[in-house]
Amino acid sequence: MNSIDDPKFHVLDYVIMVLFLVISSAIGIYYGFYKKQTTPEEYLLGGRQMNLLPVAMSLVVTYQSAVSVLGIPMEHYVYTTMSDYLWVAIMADNAIQALLLVPLFYPLRLTSTYEYFGRRFKSRAVQLLGTIMGMLQTLLYMAIVLLAPALALEAVAGIPLWLSVVMVGIIGTFYTSIGGLRTVIWTDVFQFIILYGGLLVILILVTTLASRLNDQSNHEYHHHHHHHQCYLMKITPQPTQLPHPRNKQGRWHETYGRNRHRWRPSQFQHMFFFG
Repeated sequence: MNSIDDPKFHVLDYVIMVLFLVISSAIGIYYGFYKKQTTPEEYLLGGRQMNLLPVAMSLVVTYQSAVSVLGIPMEHYVYTTMSDYLWVAIMADNAIQALLLVPLFYPLRLTSTYEYFGRRFKSRAVQLLGTIMGMLQTLLYMAIVLLAPALALEAVAGIPLWLSVVMVGIIGTFYTSIGGLRTVIWTDVFQFIILYGGLLVILILVTTLASRLNDQSNHEYHHHHHHHQCYLMKITPQPTQLPHPRNKQGRWHETYGRNRHRWRPSQFQHMFFFG
């Protein structure tokens, strides 16, 4: 591994990256060939018998991609901490789903949100329309999710952009398709440990090396502090008015405007599948 002053990959970094991909694939092989899923319910829903902790860890890591790991720090740097109001809205949104909607839908023993659409409107066309829209949204989202780590790997490891996208896409599709949802959840648990273990190491290193800040760093800190990079009380006068892109974090916009289109069927499905 490298020092903070040398961000390029060394041999040990490549070994860890390969082991990460191999272990993820091995979990899929285990559930795909040695502990086979005998029914569609076991394959698609984990038999509805998964424990709370692994499901919770899977949910957390599912929405922690390179988009958030790389994008949110930049969001804070460019647009200040006003963006934190977004998470207030998301927590309220999740609480409503968990406390009000999941108890309503879980007893129906549904396979997907789209199945509910078909039952609710008594229309196969509505169910298919919802499915197609969900697939398109996921495809567009996954394009960004794959691109972000590919850009990072190209910068630090010299791996071509196209190769990283193809490699991660194929491996993820492989272990997911052969092992079913149990593979997805236990792979997420493994990735949760790696992700948050790495973030903890970064936090410790940054805290330890804080004393090494030179005069230029201190000058930059005071410059941004003077320009109010850390505040939570900038209010957009009109709830329906969208602020300028360079000054976009009014509280109304962050807590309502951005979160109103963040609802994802997959998040809702995960919650009422496993209770």
